[in-house]
Amino acid sequence: MSKTLAAAHSTSIPYIFAMIRSIVRNPDAIRIVYLWASVVILYAFYIWGHIPVSNVCYALSDQYTPAVYRYYVLLAGKVLFACFLMSLVYLLAKSQQKLSKTIAWTLFAGVLFFYYADLVKISIEYVHFIQYCLLTILLCKIYAKKLYLAIFLALFAGLMDEVYQAYPKGPINWRDTLLNVTGVIWGGLLYWTMLDAKQKGTSLVRD
Repeated sequence: MSKTLAAAHSTSIPYIFAMIRSIVRNPDAIRIVYLWASVVILYAFYIWGHIPVSNVCYALSDQYTPAVYRYYVLLAGKVLFACFLMSLVYLLAKSQQKLSKTIAWTLFAGVLFFYYADLVKISIEYVHFIQYCLLTILLCKIYAKKLYLAIFLALFAGLMDEVYQAYPKGPINWRDTLLNVTGVIWGGLLYWTMLDAKQKGTSLVRD
């Protein structure tokens, strides 16, 4: 028995080193490692960085008064939103399928306009959109030929985020969950808009 284990151990080590060498020599493999590492780091920050970031925001609000804090947060948000709009117009102008993408963004903006005021109660909650937009884009880069899987993973991550925050104190905050879902849709639309019709997305994960 011990000889069998020793033989398996002696053969597994060279196999592991050979696998590492093949990954290092493969640019796509390196890219997927970097992307997955980015996904894990971002999601870990979303899960465990929520309370420290919230505490900093509340401390700034107490120090500079809520009115001043809200003014500068909204000002920063307006600047970022203006930059996003200019980038979106540029992407739509350069993209193929301009009509379908413009219609999709118009519908998304219309729905968001009618319901976001009921969801966002404090200014810091806008960060949900950015968080899950970025996460979705990274997952879409990994699963470019299986975008349904990328969207599913992003939605699942958004749900698990709220489950973790709710456990064991109380029920899930479905308002924050809907904000996460909105961020996922935003990220999916943005990734689709960035795609060039002449250059199909190349999945880093084999079919």
